[in-house]
Amino acid sequence: ESIAIADLGVPSAALLTTTHYAPPPKRSKGVMVKDVAELVAALKSKGLA
Repeated sequence: ESIAIADLGVPSAALLTTTHYAPPPKRSKGVMVKDVAELVAALKSKGLA
């Protein structure tokens, strides 16, 4: 079933206006690991695993 917006009694115009656009901050360089074991060790040392 489809219902027209006008039948719902709500305005179809945008209720928000965009006032500012900005790019996200630059990411810092990541850490390269040699293998999965080193990755797991790095995550554990940071309390993430």
